[in-house]
Amino acid sequence: MGDKRLTSKSNSQNSPAWLKECEQQATLSDVYHSDVTKPIIITMGSTGATEDLKRFVKKGKIVRFVDVFDEQLAELFISDNAQLYKATTTVKRQSVKQYLQDYKKNKQSWRLGTWVYYPWSGTLIHILNKQEFTKLRTLRNQFIINSDEQALYSSYKVGCVGMSVGSNGAAALAITGGSNRLKIADGAVFSGSNLNRVRTGVESVGLPKSTIIARELYEMNPYLEIDSLTSNITTKNIGKFFDKPWALDAVVDEVDDVIIKIRLRMEARKRGIPVVMVTEPGDTVMLDIERYDQDANLPLFHGLLKNAEAIAAAGSFKNEREKIKNIVKIIGVRNFPIRDQEAALKVGSVIPSAPQIGSTAMIAGGIIAYAVRQLATNAPMKSGRHRLDLNSQFWKPQAYLRYKLAHNKSSRDLSRIVSNM
Repeated sequence: MGDKRLTSKSNSQNSPAWLKECEQQATLSDVYHSDVTKPIIITMGSTGATEDLKRFVKKGKIVRFVDVFDEQLAELFISDNAQLYKATTTVKRQSVKQYLQDYKKNKQSWRLGTWVYYPWSGTLIHILNKQEFTKLRTLRNQFIINSDEQALYSSYKVGCVGMSVGSNGAAALAITGGSNRLKIADGAVFSGSNLNRVRTGVESVGLPKSTIIARELYEMNPYLEIDSLTSNITTKNIGKFFDKPWALDAVVDEVDDVIIKIRLRMEARKRGIPVVMVTEPGDTVMLDIERYDQDANLPLFHGLLKNAEAIAAAGSFKNEREKIKNIVKIIGVRNFPIRDQEAALKVGSVIPSAPQIGSTAMIAGGIIAYAVRQLATNAPMKSGRHRLDLNSQFWKPQAYLRYKLAHNKSSRDLSRIVSNM
């Protein structure tokens, strides 16, 4: 909460020798490329916590030891005493020093808070307890999201299906303190071409997408509860995804499989919960909200795919052309920018799949989090399709008018091609 540290030195310097010396020269490549997604948490103050920590440090594969407990606690103190925010670093540190002494009551720092171990990186980190950490994580949300709304948003249980664009939605939920119980599902492994829209490093290539995203979310907030599914949603496991180990309050659909998209809506409508979907062709973002929590008779996809349930019953399409036609019905030809319309005719011959860009995917993630927060806090969010065209917002009017004329012609041509498939 400022340009410099609030505490003068790392807590690790004051830790016992068995903690200070716990870092090892360990090889973690075999650990990183495992399916481990959950951190190990030791809450100090609970029965047997000290011995648990000692045993873990003795046998654990610890590559990095980080202690930020005092620094986090100091920032929390400054946030509760906002008049100190503009004070000099010297004044802040003097105030913080006295507060830390009063808080600890002669206890050593390492005996307080929580120790978290991330197996995939070998990092052991000392942080605030859950209540204080949650307060710290969300204190900058205040007034934009009030305390009652934050509580509703945090407890709102969401399932995210599809971890490409959906990964941005899950990250946006976590970073804003939403959906502390979160389910994520994707059966694909991460590939090099996914680097254009998923925020991770090249070392993630070959790992399940759900594993990568679960780890990222836990590194933001180790107190999250994440149910990570590394297989695709199917007719066999979809019921379990909605109901176990906890029931969902909403589902976010970012999956490519049209049959599963239909099934997700059928299951959501059966349970009376809303569906959120964001589609991001080119530099356009479309938000679809289907509020089955308010109206169990709403047609799937706002009625755009009239034979949706029959398609789901069939379980597959007759051929690729039929699949493309139905995808176009859901999205709408006119919602594809010109370059996406051109690309649609080259999928499978020139390019392997429909193009997407990370900058729009990141906007889509923010919109997913916004929509979920509105649903969680009972805001007047209506069913329907909401469209954000960045070009229409930022281009000069005359240039955009010329583009629209060209887009109308391109849309007519593509509609004719698709109808003749």
